[in-house]
Amino acid sequence: QGMAESNVVGIAKFVLRNKEYLAAIRPTDNVITLSTMLFADEIVPVKEIENDLPTNVELSAKELGMAKTLIDTLITKFEPEKYENEYHKQVLVMIDTKAGNDQVVATPVDTSPYFADLMSALEASMSAIKKNESKKKAPRKPKSKTA
Repeated sequence: QGMAESNVVGIAKFVLRNKEYLAAIRPTDNVITLSTMLFADEIVPVKEIENDLPTNVELSAKELGMAKTLIDTLITKFEPEKYENEYHKQVLVMIDTKAGNDQVVATPVDTSPYFADLMSALEASMSAIKKNESKKKAPRKPKSKTA
């Protein structure tokens, strides 16, 4: 309550899983929330990467239209229960495996890019969305009973 009335935010450092974090501690609706932040050396100024960014890139009306359509079709209500902590699940599996005296084997990670360029990604995504929507809208045929 004191922080809220004083309109201040606390800054803290804490360690979680052997990594030090910087955080903001704020009062929010009668509770205190903690939001992780970046240390100054973790922030890359735009000027440092400007030379690596493409210049004079102009999108065609088709590209921009596809991007907006894709975004519009993907907008949904946020449902946090749809998201699971995969890292946590893998750690629990490793603990169970080690507890059973089984050997833990690392699985290779696929690092290949899914799409060569943005247009290919957008076109593939739009095709998948249209295909999915047509399946939902297609009337179901009643099953015929044949002997």
